Amino acid sequence: MGRLIPGFLALLLTLPSTVAAGQTAAAPWRRTIHVRVYDGKTGSQIAPSMLIIRINQQAPIHADWVKMHFDGSAEVSVPASASVISIQASYDSSTEVYINCDTDAVQTISNRHWYKVSDILDTGVTPPNLCKPGRHAVIPDLKAKPGEFLFFVRKRSWREED
Repeated sequence: MGRLIPGFLALLLTLPSTVAAGQTAAAPWRRTIHVRVYDGKTGSQIAPSMLIIRINQQAPIHADWVKMHFDGSAEVSVPASASVISIQASYDSSTEVYINCDTDAVQTISNRHWYKVSDILDTGVTPPNLCKPGRHAVIPDLKAKPGEFLFFVRKRSWREED
């Protein structure tokens, strides 16, 4: 037992100070993206049920990377290996998925828009709002700040329901 204590102390001294202080060692490989979702027809911020996150043009969903806030905004913590990201939002307690307004077609994994994580982190990204109802609609001109992803959505019409 007496020999274990010095070995344990030596191990503690070799760990980075952040780990020894009780902070997570995984923090440097995670990057945070702040997300806000807006109604494509009214421009009002909405509170989705959850966000659906995919990275690097792959199908698996990473909902566990999302921290939702009461106002509907969210923080998405992505690994450093994420070069591109696709974000969707759901409603009706996560049973329905909004249509992103960055395209006018029903989205599948093959035609979904993918955004560079580096662009989001460096300058911020606000995809186009193709759901805007007519040329006289007053929709706020949103400008994302570095680290932000702001996007417009619309609910599926009854014709688009499965």
